[in-house]
Amino acid sequence: MIEARTKEPLMPLRLFRNRSLIASMGITAIFMGTFGVQPYLLTIWLQQVHHVSPLEAGLVSLPLSLAVMVGTNLGGALATRIGTRATLALGLAIGAVMFVVLAFVLPPSGPYLLNLLIVGIIAGLGQGIVWTAMWIAAAAGTHEQEQGIASGMASTTQQVGNALGLAVFEAVAYAGVSGLSGGNIEGVLNQGIQNAFLIAAIPMAVGLLIALIVLRSRAHEPKGEPIPAGA
Repeated sequence: MIEARTKEPLMPLRLFRNRSLIASMGITAIFMGTFGVQPYLLTIWLQQVHHVSPLEAGLVSLPLSLAVMVGTNLGGALATRIGTRATLALGLAIGAVMFVVLAFVLPPSGPYLLNLLIVGIIAGLGQGIVWTAMWIAAAAGTHEQEQGIASGMASTTQQVGNALGLAVFEAVAYAGVSGLSGGNIEGVLNQGIQNAFLIAAIPMAVGLLIALIVLRSRAHEPKGEPIPAGA
């Protein structure tokens, strides 16, 4: 209410008319609530189901992190070539499919490294692609003097999504573990983490729909509107 009435608002409410920014805010929340929770779930799975050391878990995760780095650069190139909407849709589709696949390549025992690396690296590429494109979407159609405000709005939903996603998917992963002991814990926790990855694919699919329906095509992306005098 204050922001709507003040002469110099910290966050001008007219920015909510920017479809690209609104879509980006939703996607950043979904991104951190799903992709952002993946490293935590995999770390728990490696250390508490397969009982690897923290150092070993870190080494297993390293190729996945490198894939994200490659994906961020790929995302910028794709956004230039095929547009922000198509790039976001591609990255989220990769993530949704790979999360479903990941749920079925997490055995409670036996060899797992090759399957985990293959699926995790592909998911990491999708994560990097989305990361770059969602910030491009936040800036699209926003005046250059308000780029920081738009970025801050998307960053806020990103952090909210991370907090909610971590709480929800940790609860899913640990459902049924309470009161168990010994070898029973590994099997139940493994199933819980599989369920968490399966469920996480759903909001990714929602993000895909947001990208396709709410975002404009590249040819019709707004060029930004001037800041009104006195705003």
